[in-house]
Amino acid sequence: MKTRLTLILVLLIYIGAASHTHAQQKKVIKTMMIAGQDGSHYWQGACEAMKQILENSGMFKVDFAFTPDFGGDIATFKPDFHQYDLIVINYGGATWTEPVRKNFEKYVADGGGVVVIHSSVVPMADWKEYNEIIGMGALAPILSGQSVMLFLVAVMVISLFLTNLLNNALAGSILLPVVWPFLDTMGIDPVMMVMLVIIVLNLAMLTPAASPMAAVCFSNSDWVRIKDIYRICIPNCIITFILFVILGIPLANIIFL
Repeated sequence: MKTRLTLILVLLIYIGAASHTHAQQKKVIKTMMIAGQDGSHYWQGACEAMKQILENSGMFKVDFAFTPDFGGDIATFKPDFHQYDLIVINYGGATWTEPVRKNFEKYVADGGGVVVIHSSVVPMADWKEYNEIIGMGALAPILSGQSVMLFLVAVMVISLFLTNLLNNALAGSILLPVVWPFLDTMGIDPVMMVMLVIIVLNLAMLTPAASPMAAVCFSNSDWVRIKDIYRICIPNCIITFILFVILGIPLANIIFL
């Protein structure tokens, strides 16, 4: 009797495991990866690497959809988004044609998934719906429509905030791709913007996460009291920031414009 119960239990476990495996096999996410134009990255290698990582998980089946290279006819790029569960965008080139844009917007409205890789937030700045989909539209009321001076000050304030919460290299990596699409329309030299952000990112002293030096100070109360850190560093950040706005931005305009 015990043998029969054991065999029945083993059989049920086997059937359950087989059913689970079969169900998992059915849940492959059909993925389209878009690339083809990118002036600053080796997109071919990046696409191959991402495809390998995704497909090695057993959860994804990845197909490539490449646009023509720079100078080619973008009108020949006509992907069928609705054949896929997920669209991965690793793209840095010309804005897609209106029919493709409308098709993409409908795909998203119908519940299709979208992942935007790194600097794919930069291109197609003239496509309002795309920037809303990827989250860039949320910053438009803050950053667009401002004078160059107000725009630069806003970016520097955001930089100062981020650098005191994150590693400054990480803060810069997050912020610069976000503000990049606004530079061309406002006539701001990208090199100037990068230099301004880098300088402000070094005002990292108000939290332990801001920089290695800040972490050392905050973790050694025998050396310096936390209230003394704030008493010294907060005025220092404010004064340095104000001086940089008054002197640094005009100087940068002279050098880069």
